[in-house]
Amino acid sequence: MKRFVFLLIFVCTGVFLASCDSNDKDEQNNATTVDEQIGKVLYENGDQTIELAASEKNLPAKFEDLALEREEVPHFQYLIKKADTQSEYEDAWGFYELDGKAPNIDFDSENAYFIGMYESGEGDGNCPAIIKDIQLDRDAKAMKVFIVELIGPNDGCDEMATPRTHVVKANKDISQGIESITMVEEYINNPIETEVPVGN
Repeated sequence: MKRFVFLLIFVCTGVFLASCDSNDKDEQNNATTVDEQIGKVLYENGDQTIELAASEKNLPAKFEDLALEREEVPHFQYLIKKADTQSEYEDAWGFYELDGKAPNIDFDSENAYFIGMYESGEGDGNCPAIIKDIQLDRDAKAMKVFIVELIGPNDGCDEMATPRTHVVKANKDISQGIESITMVEEYINNPIETEVPVGN
């Protein structure tokens, strides 16, 4: 009998903890907004960082024609441009048709990456795509950008593809020499990697 009671307590405790963990993750997804991500440090090496400078629901007018599209399912599309100077930054800001005021970037020590893509849905069915993390492989001259979609207010995402452009600023000391960016995005709970060329 004691053995049965102990087993019952053990099982109930496990279920309770699993439920708490699931609830914590749901709260994190539901509580976070794109606006709260602005200024978030996505990569850090000492005092050198990569952070999210801006994010808007806009894309270039000819995104479909210019973006890299995966040949395999899922057919994710991405368009990435790098700005090394103030004039390139202003040109890219206009090219991606961003509406807000462009954040200040010190191009003596930093550069900017514009990452255009689609996310799911509009209105209550919108699930914003945010940058969860960035990893660098200096030897391979590569950057990995990890994308997750936040859960919408109705606990679901509609299937309509809508625009999203992220602007990331990086210290030149750590981004110097980066030749490719690999986008890592979840699809049916599997991370899908897509290598994207970086244009100017």
